[in-house]
This record gives sequence, C-alpha cells and structure tokens, in this order.
Amino acid sequence: MSNLVGESIWISQFKQSEFGILVYKSGALGNADGDVIVQVSAIDELDNLDPLFTLTAENEETGVYTISLTSTQASVPGFYQVQWTYEVNSDPQSYTHILEVVPSSAVLDALDPSLYAILDSVWLRFADLFDSPFGGPHVQVYYQTRFNRGRVAELMGTSLRKLNVVAQPVTYYALNEDDGQLFPPEWGGILEQGTYIEVIKHLMRAYVEQPATPGVNVALLDRRDYLQRWQTILQMEQSEYDDMMDVFKIRHMGLGSPRVLVSGGVYGNFGPTRLPINAARPRYYQRFHV
Repeated sequence: MSNLVGESIWISQFKQSEFGILVYKSGALGNADGDVIVQVSAIDELDNLDPLFTLTAENEETGVYTISLTSTQASVPGFYQVQWTYEVNSDPQSYTHILEVVPSSAVLDALDPSLYAILDSVWLRFADLFDSPFGGPHVQVYYQTRFNRGRVAELMGTSLRKLNVVAQPVTYYALNEDDGQLFPPEWGGILEQGTYIEVIKHLMRAYVEQPATPGVNVALLDRRDYLQRWQTILQMEQSEYDDMMDVFKIRHMGLGSPRVLVSGGVYGNFGPTRLPINAARPRYYQRFHV
C-alpha cells in the first residue's frame, strides 16, 4: 500500500508498506537540502516516545520522499508517532503524524486500493465515539473482540453481497478483481452507506450479551441500552439507504437506452388499420395466396 501522508495513515500488520511526504518549495514540489530522516516511535499509555527505529527516506522524485517498512517493523499492532526532519533553504523543518498498524486481515489485505476511501469514510463515522481509550465503539476494548478496520472490511463484503442480490437486477460486483467485477468507485456512496449500516447491526449484535447486575450496590457503567440506542440510529440511516438502493438498481436495469421497432412486425390481416397505436408505421395491406 502506498500513501502520501495526510494527518494519519494506517498499514496492515506484517505487510511490507511504503508511505511518504511531499515537500513543496515556493508552491511547487522541491527537494529538501539534504537527507530526510524519519524516526518512528511507539505511543503507549506512558507516552514513551523513544525511537524504535530511524530510517533515511528515499527521494523517489522531485519533492517526493518515501520510506518502506518491513514485515518485522510492522509486526506489532498499535499507534506510532512518525517524525520527519529535514532542512529547506537551511531552515530546520519537522513534520509529525500518527501511523496505525492494524491487525492482519485477509479481507483487508485483499481489498482493492480504490475502495480504501470508502473504508476510511465508514471508520470515520465512528471516530468520535468516546467510550473507549483511543476513541470509537466501546466493543473494541475487550480482549474477546476484534473490532478494527479488518472487521469493517469484512462487513463491507457483507454489504456488497446483499447489494448484489437484494433486488432486481442481480449484479456480480466484488471487492477485488480476483473475486469478480470490481465494484465501481463512482457508486461508492451506496456502498459506504450499506457498510455503515452493517457495522451498526454488528454493534447491536455485540451488545446483545450484556449481563444484568442484580444485587450489586456499587457504581458501574451500564451499557445494556446501547442496543436500543444504535437501533434508533439504524432506523434513520436505513431510510436513506433504501432511497439510494432504488437509484442504484434502476440505473442497472439498462433503461437509459430504449430501443423501438419502427417498422415491420406481424399483425395479421389489415393489421395497421386495426392498431391505431401504429399510426407511424407504413400502411401496407396484406394479401395471402395459396
């Protein structure tokens, strides 16, 4: 996966990945004065930011600098701080962003890069939930759960399989070209909405098993009503999705290119005179001989 950084990026665990920065000088891409040095540090609960390793970025082309991480360097899931240091016109410069190494997932690794933006858009919808240490749904904090981008990618597959067969006409789209016809990114809005709904349903299923605490007289955080709260949001989002589904299926019915027979056909004796709807057809009477 290749990313030129925004504020934060993610890479898959054990996957050899590269990402980088763009350096601009006077509004145009330009090289730094010398080497661009990159330090990667783990972010833990103690904020221990001692560099885990230091790399020298590759100058791929004018103003473009990239680093490549090996499978060993990307072997531990978590959040990392990446700091780029260099000089431009003899002035020291620094740029820092967050790198997330997400747990390995076969579906996520096979996802076509053209669909990354859809995946990130769905993930962003849950970013500001605050009942977890790093933000996002509370369900991700338990050892038994695996709620991450890989799970969202799996639910995107669920959404797409439903989208293919939920109504006529049936389509055969897939998340990558190896499994079928790649889903067209221009229809990304409906796949994003469908994936979002599947994630909500997944959270509702996860919150079904919330034990009651009879006889406990200490203060606790009661999350038993999360199921009903997410159901309220689901109803709101489902109505929008249904409207999008109608547009998607109608567009795939091929109704945009009608074909009309303007001449010919079998209508029997004196057919044209008995079918006034065919007034535009040539009026040829018919005679049959044995």
